[in-house]
Amino acid sequence: MMADKLLDDKKQDEFFERFEIHEETVIGHGVHEELHSKIHTWEDEFK
Repeated sequence: MMADKLLDDKKQDEFFERFEIHEETVIGHGVHEELHSKIHTWEDEFK
């Protein structure tokens, strides 16, 4: 929500593209999704 208030669509798209490149080249393919999956599993376990 904050980004929507501060950044126009073009700038948000630029950030998204740069994040995607960083994710693939630095973090590794699929790691982001794997971490989100773990978070959801832990959330269910510790409610």
